[in-house]
Amino acid sequence: MENTAEVKGISFEEYILKMKREFDEFNNATVKCAMIGQSGSGKSTLINTIFGENICNTGTVETTLKKSGPFEKDGVSFFDLPGCGTVKFPKETYIEEMDLKSFDFIILVTANRFYENDLFLIQEMDKIKKPIYIVRTKIDQAINEGEFNHPKKSEYEVLSECLYDLEKYLTTVSHFGIYLISARQPSKFDLGKLLLNISKNLTNVKKQKFIAEIFISNEEILKAKREIAEKIVNWSSVLSGANGLNPIPGLDIAADLGVIISMNKKILKIFGLDEDSIKFLEKFGTLAGTVLSIKGFAAQFLSKELVVLSLKKYIPQIAGKQFAKFFPIVGQITSVIISAGLTKYLGTVTVNSCEIQAKEILNDLTK
Repeated sequence: MENTAEVKGISFEEYILKMKREFDEFNNATVKCAMIGQSGSGKSTLINTIFGENICNTGTVETTLKKSGPFEKDGVSFFDLPGCGTVKFPKETYIEEMDLKSFDFIILVTANRFYENDLFLIQEMDKIKKPIYIVRTKIDQAINEGEFNHPKKSEYEVLSECLYDLEKYLTTVSHFGIYLISARQPSKFDLGKLLLNISKNLTNVKKQKFIAEIFISNEEILKAKREIAEKIVNWSSVLSGANGLNPIPGLDIAADLGVIISMNKKILKIFGLDEDSIKFLEKFGTLAGTVLSIKGFAAQFLSKELVVLSLKKYIPQIAGKQFAKFFPIVGQITSVIISAGLTKYLGTVTVNSCEIQAKEILNDLTK
């Protein structure tokens, strides 16, 4: 057996550098969005719902009179922009004044219908090859109003009518889809579809960053988040193995508690189980019992004492050469490799546990 550890034909040192580079690219990636619409269209509330956090101040009256933002979460930022074609923001200078070319994509928001200046903006974005997504907000309110119509309108009839009203204005322009959304009901209607389509039109690392920070509004987003969380585990396991380590008191093994807890924090946040995300979930009264259980659930992954207990718990199950199953290195098993394997094992436990919790939240929201 060789003494020099290798991974898939490259040295351990080269593998460490490769994984560190990927991790740095992910951490440093940025995604920039412009949210454009008339005052009162619900942009701030929509930004909060996309993030699954209370990032923007909202109220019964919205007065977007200037470019606001960035409203940012770990590299993903939204700017709240006033509508195009007003006296203060004439369409002739709007694109330059708002610097729309600097954004990765545009979301054009309305709570009722589009105006001539909105169509102008969509056409201009097509000219500069900038993705623009058309969003009709407050669709839940439209459905409720349909209940009081004479004759009464069903949910299907309201949705069909709203979609047709937008499509008839957009037949001559190119865009990236029309989405009917309720910020109050994030798991219904088209929010998940919108977010997935946005991610698919971003470069790979920007896609990963965007998926990591958005709200879990459907099963496909949950699946995509798991893939990102698994990458976090892989990157963290390499960092743990690469660090110069000393045995943890009471354990005959070296492991980097700092890396493990940092990894757990990232995983909790990806699945919307961190403190800020929990505060956002509290606004949905139907989740009261679930939110209470999450607070206790998250603590077990952030306490050094509880993480050490987990180390003690799992070491007998994956001792010795069994670590090789969790870390793709051939060659001599060392304390460095064991530490990396243990970090990966614990990270996988965290991912599995968080996915179950996130799925429970999603199920509660869709009831």
